[in-house]
Order: sequence, then structure tokens, then C-alpha cells
Amino acid sequence: MKKNIAILLAILITISILASCGEKKPVTSEPETSSSTPNESSVVFPESSATSESSSTQESSTSESSVKEPEEPSFEALKFTTAPTIDGVITEEEWGTPLIAFDQNTDLCYQDFHLGHTELSVTLWLRWDETYLYIGATSPEPDGQFCPPTEGDNWNGDTLQIRVDPNGPNSTGDLTAPFDDTMINACFAMITSSGEMSKYDYTDVSSGDKTMPEAQFVYSLSDDNISTWEVAIKHSDICANYADCLAEIGEGFVYGISVARLNAAPDEEYNGWVSWGSGICGPQPAELCPGSNKLVLSAAPAV
Repeated sequence: MKKNIAILLAILITISILASCGEKKPVTSEPETSSSTPNESSVVFPESSATSESSSTQESSTSESSVKEPEEPSFEALKFTTAPTIDGVITEEEWGTPLIAFDQNTDLCYQDFHLGHTELSVTLWLRWDETYLYIGATSPEPDGQFCPPTEGDNWNGDTLQIRVDPNGPNSTGDLTAPFDDTMINACFAMITSSGEMSKYDYTDVSSGDKTMPEAQFVYSLSDDNISTWEVAIKHSDICANYADCLAEIGEGFVYGISVARLNAAPDEEYNGWVSWGSGICGPQPAELCPGSNKLVLSAAPAV
């Protein structure tokens, strides 16, 4: 009896082992996946049959898109909620903090020494409201006195000259000549010791009065030899040849602008100039012409 039970148990154990072996999957000849190789189930391939070509193209595209072009320098003109008094006096209480202070060592600037080595520097404010673009500038007077332009050449002395492009910066596509002949080329100077203020537009194709009757301007020289120019130019004058631009004046509108300060010595013609941006004075080496500057009208208050 015991012998029969033992034989029966042996048969049952054998059947169990054979059933278990039947559930095993067959062994393939493929190598095992190592930890350093991505699991194929986690890799999604393109539907195209040219997998390697698509992959390399994708990598190239990603690489190119990650290389960004350098951003164009941009400056904000803050907004006047109360128009300043154009009286030849600039204070931060009235104008706010300057936009930029520049000299020959400042980016986007160039200094020309015409007669001797007279270094110039300028502190510049640019502001706006719905009617005017405002330009304020102060500059140490290296000669210790005001030197008016020579007769007939309103720019040839202690002068501030401004060019503005309502189409934006460098619309001509030429950094050496970023303004075309239809864009305002305004020159501001006190042309006589008696205080006559000259507002002159050198634009070649301007119509009407070249003395800019709608502009406001006052020059002053302080006791500590600081020249000051306070200027207000109507947007309508700037856009005289670009009527479509006038309707767009407002927050976010972009002007292209360059500013030059010319200097003269007593009883002499100008002896040098410094410019922020190019396209006003010359000659200026082509490789040192940055073009006009990008000025964005901002809704942020000036003061």
C-alpha cells in the first residue's frame, strides 16, 4: 500500500514539473539590453523610412534654431504727461532721468576730431507726447564759451543736429546712409550772441518753411560752461513726407534716430563732433557706422 502511494506521488510531481516547463518562453539569439543602451520601446522613430536622415535633419534644425541673432539695441522714449517748459533748463524733476550719456567710448557712437583733439560728451533725454518728440541735451563746453555757427552754415558751430526716420531704424538698408533725403535733418543752434535761435531743416526734399516754425527750441550756456539744448519737434513735421506713419504715432511706435553734437572754437569753424548713431555728419569710416538707433515710444511716464 505504502509502495503504491509513493508511486502515485512520484507521478503527480512529474506531471507538475512538465506543466511548468511548458509555460516558459523560447530563448532567442538577441543579446540582452544593457543599461547604457536606450530601451527600444522608449524610443519613438519618425514614420519615414529614412530614419537616420530624418534624425540628423532634426538635430541640425534644433542646433540652428538655438543660435539666436544678436538683438538690435533698443531705447525707450518715456512719455510726458505734462509738457516741459522749453526754456533752456533741464532738470530731472521736469524731464526725468536721462536716456543715455555718450562720448567717443560709448557703443553706437563716433567722435571726429576735425581741428585738434577736442573730446565731447553729451547727456541725452528723448521724450514724447501725442504732439511732439522732445529732445533734451546737455554737454560740457570745452572752449569755455558759446561759439555761434558761421554765417550761412547753421551747423558749423556749437550745434545740435537730429535726424529722425518715421519708418524705423535703418529703413534704407545702408548703415552708412540710414536716412534718405526725404527724412527730417534738423539743426538747432543759437546763431548770434544776441540770442537768435535757429531751427533749420536741411532735408533736401522738404516743402514750405525750412526754419521749422512749428518746432520749439531754446539754447543756454550755464555759468559752469554746460551747453543745453531743449527741443520739441512735431510728429507731423517728422512725418511730413510719410503721412501714413502719423496715424500710427503712439505707444510702441518705432522711430529711427541719430543725434550729433558739433563744437566750434572762438572765431573758427567747427573743430569736431560726436554722434550717437550715424547718418548726420561726415566723413565717417564705413566700418564705424552703426546706423540709426531704434527708439520705441513707451507709455511709461517720464516723471
